[in-house]
Amino acid sequence: IIQLVRESESDKYGRRPVLLKVLAQYVLASVASAVLDSVNSLIICRALQGAAMGAPVMCARAMSRDLYAPEEAARVVSKGLSGLGVIAVLCVPVGSLLSAWAGWRTAFVALAVFGAQQFRANQRTQLASDAALVSKDIARLPDAFRDFDVVDSLREITPASDDGILIALQ
Repeated sequence: IIQLVRESESDKYGRRPVLLKVLAQYVLASVASAVLDSVNSLIICRALQGAAMGAPVMCARAMSRDLYAPEEAARVVSKGLSGLGVIAVLCVPVGSLLSAWAGWRTAFVALAVFGAQQFRANQRTQLASDAALVSKDIARLPDAFRDFDVVDSLREITPASDDGILIALQ
C-alpha cells in the first residue's frame, strides 16, 4: 500500500524528492531503533523502516520505465533486484556479527549510517528520470482517460438513462 502512495507522490513531485524523504525516514527510524529502550518502540520503528524501504524499490522500477524501452527496463530492473537479493543474503550474517561484536544496537547504527550515505549520494545527484518525468507529463489524469478512450467505452455499455455519469467523466 505504501508503494502505491509513494508512486503517486513520485509521479507528481519527482523521484528524487520522494527518495530523499523516505531515506530520511529510514535513517531516523534506524537511529530511533538503536536508541529507544522499549520493545513496542522498536516494533514501531522497524515498521517505519519497512515502510520507508518500499519506496526506493518502487522508485527504481519507475525510473527504469522513465528511461528505458520496456525490454531494456526489464533487464535493468532484473539486474537491480539481483543485487538487492545479494544484499539481503549478506545482511543477516553481517548484522549477526555486528550484534555479537558490539551489541544489538550496533546493527541499527550500521543501518542508519548506510541510509545516511545513500541520502547524501542522492542529495548530490540530479536524477535523469525526473527530467524524463516532466517531459512526459504522465501525472495528468485527463490525458490518461483520453489515451484509453474510457469515455467512448462507457458510452457503449452505459444505458441512456445514466448520461449523468458520462457528463461527469467528460
